[in-house]
Amino acid sequence: MLKSFQPFFTPILAFAAFLLILLISMSKADSFFLLHEAGHPHLDLAMFLGTYLGDGFASIPVVLLLLFFASYRKALVFTISFAVAGLGAQALKKGLFADFKRPLGHFGEEGLQLVEGLRMHENFSFPSGHTAAGLAIFFGLMLLNTNNKWWQITCGIGACFVGYTRIYLGQHFPADVFTSLLFSSTVCLLVFFWAKNWRGSKWDKNLLA
Repeated sequence: MLKSFQPFFTPILAFAAFLLILLISMSKADSFFLLHEAGHPHLDLAMFLGTYLGDGFASIPVVLLLLFFASYRKALVFTISFAVAGLGAQALKKGLFADFKRPLGHFGEEGLQLVEGLRMHENFSFPSGHTAAGLAIFFGLMLLNTNNKWWQITCGIGACFVGYTRIYLGQHFPADVFTSLLFSSTVCLLVFFWAKNWRGSKWDKNLLA
């Protein structure tokens, strides 16, 4: 069953491996600026809008799509995964890792390439809540058509894109994004395999069935 999700997780694992290599070979600041300063003004709007794919409101259309076109089981898998991954990341960053500052807290506004209109934050850097939630959202979208390899790959790339926007916009360090990718991936898989054991054909129906 894990192999059936391989197209989705392949780009995610590749991006995570890339971030890990940077973290091992470079300092925290150098790895951040390598990715943060790779931006271009023409990309700012796409990154600004794309980062909201990891926002709570983005989960609503995903739930509706799953309820109407997939199954109650998949809708609940997504809802639980999104809640656990998102709230779990928030609990970690505001609890155990509350002292971890974001790039703005380390370097100030003068050291960052700021995007106009974006509200910047100084605290609660680790891990990245948007990355964790964004991966769960694209996992939910992937569940709409698990039989299509290219759809899975597209959704996996989408999850990576949300993570990268957090570095591009100067909101998080690579370590924050790397950890959230692994954390959210684990949560999604555990919830899926748990829900797979729910008995009863009612779980596999949808609102149109």
